[in-house]
Parts: sequence; structure tokens; C-alpha cells
Amino acid sequence: MTTTSMRPPRILLIEDNPADARLVKECLCNEMPSAELSIAKDGEEALQMLNEGTMSKRPLPDIVLLDLNMPRMDGHEVLREIKRTQELRSLPVIVLTSSGYEEDVRRAYEAHASSYVVKPGNLDDLEAVIRSIVHFWFDSARLPERK
Repeated sequence: MTTTSMRPPRILLIEDNPADARLVKECLCNEMPSAELSIAKDGEEALQMLNEGTMSKRPLPDIVLLDLNMPRMDGHEVLREIKRTQELRSLPVIVLTSSGYEEDVRRAYEAHASSYVVKPGNLDDLEAVIRSIVHFWFDSARLPERK
């Protein structure tokens, strides 16, 4: 039984660009209207939200969509911190970023990103990317149970 058949999936989007966050939110709403989407504007806010989840103050997400290029704490640092924290390390983290640099891809996978997706420049392609992410992670992959 998939996560989506038990309850609405919880997704944390970590994105500092309001326009990109709005586009991803729109695409997710089209593909998975029942999803519970939380948005963190930077890495520090995301880690605070996740740490509250480890203390049962809020539910942990089923999946994290992570931009790399953010102020205060970049996505590489966020990913390393998630994977370093015992209660968070099994979270699937999909890097969803505009950077296609080979060094960024290598660093993300070395830090145990679950997937790396370069954000396309137009809405139709972004919708296709979100559709693929939703289909794979919520219909095909087996996600860890979250309490």
C-alpha cells in the first residue's frame, strides 16, 4: 500500500525563489491535489521545520524537494545535515535545482541525495518533471513509514 492510499502525502519544498516555489506548488497541486505541501524559504527554516518533526511537534514530510542555490545555508549544507541526523536520514531528498553543473550533481549524490533533477525553464517541462517525481516517489517507490 502506498503512502498516498493511506493519507495525503506530505511534501517539503525548500526553495528561496517565490516564483519558482509558486510554479512547483501549482504543478504539485495539479498532479497531487491532496498533498500537504510545506514551503521553507531557506535551509535554516527547513531544518527548523524538520527538527520540530523529530520532536513530534509537526509531522515529518514523506519527501523533500530541495533547491541548491539559497541564501544563509545552501542546499548542499541542508542535504548533509538531513543525512547526518538519525531521525531524518531515511527521508528521500530530491534535489530540484537550476544547476546542472557536474560538480553540484556529484556533491549531491555523495551526500546521499535520492535523485537530482534540473528544473526546466518552461512550465510545460516543469509539469512533466513534477509528474515524473510524483509518479515515481508516490506510486512506484516504497517510502519509509512516518509517524
